[in-house]
Amino acid sequence: MFIFEIGFIFFTFLSVISSKSKKNSLAVVTLILSTITLLLHLFTEGFRWQFAFAYCVFCVLLLLNLRKTPLSNVVKVLSVIGLGLSLLLAIMLPNLIHNKNTGNYAVGSYSFQVEAELTKRSLPTKVWFPIENSQNLQKDYWIKSYSEIGPQLAKLAGMPKFIFQHLTNAKPTYLSNPVKAVNSAKPIVLLSHGRGAIKEFNAFMAQELASHGYVVLAPDHTGGALLSILNDGTKIAFDPKEFGENENLSPDAKQDRVQNLGMRWANDLDEVLNNFQKQFPEYRNRKVIVGGHSTGGGSTMQYCYTRANCLGVIGLDPWFEPVSDEILKLGLSKPLLSVFSDPYEKDFEPINHQRFKNIEKAMQANNVFVKEVVIAKSGHLDYCDAALLSPYSYLFGQDKGKIKTRKVMQIINQHALDFINALAEGNNLQTIQWQTFPEEMNWVDVE
Repeated sequence: MFIFEIGFIFFTFLSVISSKSKKNSLAVVTLILSTITLLLHLFTEGFRWQFAFAYCVFCVLLLLNLRKTPLSNVVKVLSVIGLGLSLLLAIMLPNLIHNKNTGNYAVGSYSFQVEAELTKRSLPTKVWFPIENSQNLQKDYWIKSYSEIGPQLAKLAGMPKFIFQHLTNAKPTYLSNPVKAVNSAKPIVLLSHGRGAIKEFNAFMAQELASHGYVVLAPDHTGGALLSILNDGTKIAFDPKEFGENENLSPDAKQDRVQNLGMRWANDLDEVLNNFQKQFPEYRNRKVIVGGHSTGGGSTMQYCYTRANCLGVIGLDPWFEPVSDEILKLGLSKPLLSVFSDPYEKDFEPINHQRFKNIEKAMQANNVFVKEVVIAKSGHLDYCDAALLSPYSYLFGQDKGKIKTRKVMQIINQHALDFINALAEGNNLQTIQWQTFPEEMNWVDVE
């Protein structure tokens, strides 16, 4: 919760419990403080539907105070209940807040659309980048097209359409242009989202890397994304057929469909990178590092396997079905950092991790660096921004672990930075002094 939200609830509560008589000065003072914090909350933090009960309580208090009517015990009880409900809703559905970036730079963001020449698809894309000076810059929305995407997120969670309306208050970056980015020769980072997700779900990592001087690109893989909004207003919804779902395909046919999707998503990253470098020639001939969550994790391995410009891969609880049989047999020739959710969460079939072990074995045989990290009590959604929508979504059957998501993101970002910095500087990955966290565990095969 934001500071003025807390202040508003606190002072309104004090005003309720201290209202004993017409001449109660404490109730008047706390109501004035409640009014001030409410106005500050509305103008600086924004309206939140979760506070509807609290807003009503405030209006009742203000009206009774103006009429010099003391609160009855019934009104007091109802007011406390109303404030409690608002507080509970605000805790269950909090403001979307990322960890504080640890780099020295402010983070700018910019959105554009790529017309993919190879796949003949439109790819809405976002780029995050480091900027020296954020003064006079407008804050940029986490999701610009909330009016279309918000109800889809709610539908996915089985909730009413308005449930995530408060996400319009999430503005974590500054609206800018990549020409104003801090000039450096660091590699470009390409991030790929998971099945039915959106590019913004990569924001927690993109913002952290940008604060350390990296330019980060992430597209919507149209058709495989939850909902993509094109420049002309066209809406492209998630298509289950992209994954061979709802078609009664044989296991082999379905795997072929998913592997083809992996190659197509890898091609999307090519298209995005090429388009960006045409728009901003100063970024030509840069090496790249790729990473992705779930399906995006597998697809970025596909990308790095066949691209000479790729330095390494970061898999965030990756799904290995999009990975080709060739990679599963021969492994990658580029370094791999793979971070997994708790095996006891059973978010994937056991074959998924076995595929990783096959790749790991092949890479180790060829003396190629590979590192596995497993985070205890983390679920599949903890590896993207989706888990920030509610810390208690696991109570409603979502693939979120009981660990605090921002802790998972802190661990991921620390390991990712160590990995990426070593690759960018050409250092020996074997010499990295990896920070260890008490939340990490060894993988356990769970039947």
